[in-house]
Amino acid sequence: MYHSFKLIISMLILPLLGWSQAANINTFERVITGTIGHDYIANDVKPTSDGGYILTGQAGKAGSTDAILLKADRFGRVSWIRFFGGISDEAGMAVIESQNEFLLAGYTSSFGKGGEDLLLIKTDLTGKVLWSMAYGLGDDERALGVKAIDANSFLVTGYTRSAGSGKEDMFLLNINDSAKVNWACTYGGVAYDAANSIAVTLTGDYLVAGTTRSFGAGQDDLFLVKTNDRGVLIEARTYGGVAPDQGVAILHAPIKGQYIFGGTTTTSQGHGSSDGYLVHLDANLKLLDAYFIGSASSETITGIVKYPDGLILAGHISKTYINPADALLVKTNTAGNVVWSHTYGGAQTNECTFALTATSDGGYLVAGSNDRYGSEGMHYLKTAGDGSGCSGSIQGNTGSKSGKSYSGSSKGSPSMGGFGGGATTIDPGIITSVNHFNEHVGCNNPVLTDCGCGPLDPGQ
Repeated sequence: MYHSFKLIISMLILPLLGWSQAANINTFERVITGTIGHDYIANDVKPTSDGGYILTGQAGKAGSTDAILLKADRFGRVSWIRFFGGISDEAGMAVIESQNEFLLAGYTSSFGKGGEDLLLIKTDLTGKVLWSMAYGLGDDERALGVKAIDANSFLVTGYTRSAGSGKEDMFLLNINDSAKVNWACTYGGVAYDAANSIAVTLTGDYLVAGTTRSFGAGQDDLFLVKTNDRGVLIEARTYGGVAPDQGVAILHAPIKGQYIFGGTTTTSQGHGSSDGYLVHLDANLKLLDAYFIGSASSETITGIVKYPDGLILAGHISKTYINPADALLVKTNTAGNVVWSHTYGGAQTNECTFALTATSDGGYLVAGSNDRYGSEGMHYLKTAGDGSGCSGSIQGNTGSKSGKSYSGSSKGSPSMGGFGGGATTIDPGIITSVNHFNEHVGCNNPVLTDCGCGPLDPGQ
């Protein structure tokens, strides 16, 4: 079910996004589960060229998880699912489609040089492995983001403990379409630095966004590194206050040459114990404005997409850190006001959102996890352009409070290093299963109407 609630933004900011809603929009909800006691979680989702969706994540028990690649059609029905793994842990953290192929990025503990190694798997459109590689230098590496630059090259980002200046350093890896490393660089200080999002500037430079504990004003700050097209550091900046701030996504703002960098903040100046946090940057990455989006509850933002007249933010919300969480979608208009905000979930279940994508029909799809069936299930929910789902709606108001926005902005001074990451070829036979899963159907609604469904029926 979804519940509508009201949020207040503490400051007016810039013209942001929107989309004209299509006349007919299908909505649906699915939860994918496996053997009892095994958790299934979605970490990323992207639209595919055939109008469907590709999801990645992990399945299994701690110490023995597999990376998942799941293809769904435009109605949310599972077309196929693939599991990739060895004797230890694997996970898919990001996925893209490029040139009629899928590229999964994540980490592996079963293959490579030791510890956790960066994992890349390329498949065809049916999930057949074309190549699979692990990259690492003996300690831990995780890929958290991936972006196609052109038909022949990709950027991968995340963190490494094997190279760099500190405990964890942000890395940027450029590979060609055959998995050969073109170049690799690290950026960071003495503490924790990690990245999960990449954008390309109008001049062809790269923006690598994430979180730093090495620089800035507080325990964690939003961290943005700018490099040239060979990974050479141009500059780095932090944004945030004394309380922890987590960076999630960097994207182009509607104003040409400007950017939105967003995530979550726990500052006491916000609306609740944690809030969505967005900063507006000019072409030189200088702070123009910053604001919170939240209520008296605790909001965590995990995904942001842009439209011509506003932003869509996704994440999850709970009254306290120990209360069950609901999935969350919020839309703002060009004036910075909340157009609508919805939660989706049950009273005694956790629905956590880790990924968001816009859909070709003007709707949105969120993906994450749901414990409706005991163990965590891979959950994905498709809404219409106004945020309405295909389950019955209950209106509610969480209450909210306003607060003055804040943000310190400072230049970081990260060290730049190499990350040659020894490449290890993985046998394509690492596919461990293609059939063993359960698909729980919540709702199918080919047009924009309320089909009045209740909780998912495991018998369907």
